[in-house]
Amino acid sequence: MDHCLRHIIRIAIVLFGFVAVTGAQVNDAPKPAPSPSEVAAVAEYCRELNTYAGLHPKEARFFGDAAAYDQSGVTLTTPRPRWREYKSAKARDAATTPDNLFNTANVWLRNGKVVFARFQYGSPSGDWAQIVGYCFREDGSLAKLENSFRIIPGSNVRIEKARIYDAKGKLLRSSQQCFDLDTRRKKRCGSDYRNYDADVFGTVKQLPIYGLIKSRGAIK
Repeated sequence: MDHCLRHIIRIAIVLFGFVAVTGAQVNDAPKPAPSPSEVAAVAEYCRELNTYAGLHPKEARFFGDAAAYDQSGVTLTTPRPRWREYKSAKARDAATTPDNLFNTANVWLRNGKVVFARFQYGSPSGDWAQIVGYCFREDGSLAKLENSFRIIPGSNVRIEKARIYDAKGKLLRSSQQCFDLDTRRKKRCGSDYRNYDADVFGTVKQLPIYGLIKSRGAIK
């Protein structure tokens, strides 16, 4: 009787070990990578919007941060943003002074919905510039972010970053490349270049100018 019981216990231990190992293998299984077709579809959609924006610059809505820098002191203090909308790019240029409108944004709508926004950032120092393109789906979710950061003194480099997201905000793919500003040749990215990221606005409603866009009643 004892012999039979020990035999049964041995079998139970082996089976338990098998189940435990199998369960661990299932839990540790790598998550499936995003399908190439999903990433390609987002890339193509945003490429089309980027092209449209380039071909139709006057169809954008034009915004700018009118807050002025106080340059009377030794150091610059970034003023609190004061975004406003301008009738045209020409009107925005006319309102530019040596102290303001270092940050601007152009926004394109389709069917009454924001689908593409291009922000440009800078400062009175003039030693850096950043251009960020946001591609949105018609449901308002962020599809792709393209970030171009230029550092002039010392590094003299252009850092290009891109991120593609699914409709739920999950990052599907990211890339980073660096180029010499003089030769335009690709160069090795330094570890400190990770600091030059752009703000991620996961939805249109998170844009700092969303209230201004919506105030005209053209957005759906």
